[in-house]
Amino acid sequence: MTEKEKKRLVRITNIQRFCLNDGPGIRTTVFFKGCSIHCPWCSNPENMLYKIQPYFSDSEAAGNYGYDITLERLKSELKKDLPFYIDGGGITLSGGEPLIQFPEYMPLLKQLKSDGISIAIETSLFAEPDTVKTALYYIDCWYIDMKSLIPQICKNILGGDMELYLNNLSLVSKNTESLCLRIPCAHSIADTPENLDFVIKTIKRLGIKNIEIFKIHNLSEKKYKSLRLPLPDRKYISDDAVAAVANALTSNNIPFKIIKI
Repeated sequence: MTEKEKKRLVRITNIQRFCLNDGPGIRTTVFFKGCSIHCPWCSNPENMLYKIQPYFSDSEAAGNYGYDITLERLKSELKKDLPFYIDGGGITLSGGEPLIQFPEYMPLLKQLKSDGISIAIETSLFAEPDTVKTALYYIDCWYIDMKSLIPQICKNILGGDMELYLNNLSLVSKNTESLCLRIPCAHSIADTPENLDFVIKTIKRLGIKNIEIFKIHNLSEKKYKSLRLPLPDRKYISDDAVAAVANALTSNNIPFKIIKI
């Protein structure tokens, strides 16, 4: 990195170490602030907005969600965990939507790649196509959510553009062999017959082989309270939603894993 790039700032909320569910091996996960959509079941509501937000404990301010860090300092923090990256471990970019700030921290990824460090990303793929195309050069493992393939639900509930998502998904699936599709099972969203039909057809059309499904949870309630935000409508968390998705995949001979996040 140049001296100017080293001093470049990115905004994050957390650097989480010794992660075992964010990609192969032992990983260090960086949570970037800001997201391009707003899922009602989001487990990290503090990362939806790019702005730094105060959080409260009872009636008093306790601190802030989010802080700015230079690329040089971030690199130093990540390389502290080098001994744990053996056997396929590395760094995972998460959020929020980590692709939003990608142009800002790309010089860091270039450096990490040259040092032989594996890089994974957890993304919704609601991002600029040019950013996704550039990211393909640096990302080794892609973990992509498939939240809903119904355009109206995508727009009205998630705030996303379905055409943008599908085009980006097609781009990534054609240019990497390490793609894991994750389906969050929200009742009356993921498990509707219409959505399942689209999901099956899309998976088959793109030839995606690695599928994970999981039930959304309510572990973020304390975060919403700390932000003084009302808890959104989560469409009732039900095991039936997971069963419906699992049955649809099974009946179409699509292998999958049920995971907990």
